[in-house]
Amino acid sequence: MNYNKKEADDKTMLELILSNRSFLMGVAMIMVIVYHLFCWVYNPIGIFNIGYIGVDVFLFLSGLGLSYSYEKNSIVHFYKNRIKRIYPIYLLSVLATYIIFKLNWSTFDLFANIFTIGLYTKSGEYRYDWYLESLFSLYILFPIIYNYGKTKMIGVAIVLVFITIFLYYYNVSWWYECILGRLPIFIYGVIFKEQAKSYKITCIIGLLFFLPCFRSISPFLAVSGLTIPLIIFSLKLINITPNKLYGLISYVGVHSLEFYLANLFVYWTYESGCYTLKERLVIFISIQTIATAFLIITNKILYIAK
Repeated sequence: MNYNKKEADDKTMLELILSNRSFLMGVAMIMVIVYHLFCWVYNPIGIFNIGYIGVDVFLFLSGLGLSYSYEKNSIVHFYKNRIKRIYPIYLLSVLATYIIFKLNWSTFDLFANIFTIGLYTKSGEYRYDWYLESLFSLYILFPIIYNYGKTKMIGVAIVLVFITIFLYYYNVSWWYECILGRLPIFIYGVIFKEQAKSYKITCIIGLLFFLPCFRSISPFLAVSGLTIPLIIFSLKLINITPNKLYGLISYVGVHSLEFYLANLFVYWTYESGCYTLKERLVIFISIQTIATAFLIITNKILYIAK
């Protein structure tokens, strides 16, 4: 494991983000895991448990990375790369979860999740995972999103206003609110390499509207506005982060997909039975560790076989 820190020096914000992408993804993944730990085991901080902002960081970085990939590859190669990276291990996880936990899915539900559309059938009640299925949808729609993103900041603003109004007037299931509230930050990631200088004003707007949005509209939309401030804060921490710790966090970022899928195994374990607080903690740590190691090894084998 060899990751070199890329400290601020005279680098622009865009260069810093690209240079430390794995580290930022690692920070995001750790925040998601801690968020779920507090949700599923014990929550000592109540409504301040907003570690789900890690998902916003992922979507922002995904949008940024996809825009580079889309520009330098043919459309066929672009989609081939996406499928190779995520779908085989996703499919394995869906099937393993269905078999091991004997989920109460119909044949239709199983195939809907295999084809990544479980989120959009039967009101999403029998989805495997809202985030990954949303991500596949964003991949499919990416050429449209990319071309819409050419409208630059005005495009992000229009989507943000529309979603804000929609979520204010309509109550939707939390899993749909999750993706709707994060669509603006994903589009912002898509255009960021051309609009990187806007990060300061984006921070100010996100901070100013956080509380009113959190209380009156949507916590997911509100927390999404803190994505860029969190990224800036994380980049500042690099200067005081020991090399070994930086490398460890970057390793988590490189294998964030495996860590996330392992975290889903923890969730489905909880769903399959009733456990005491101590048992839930042991389950969380042991399954998260074992499943992550298994998935990292398996994904390497699958990747070699591709």
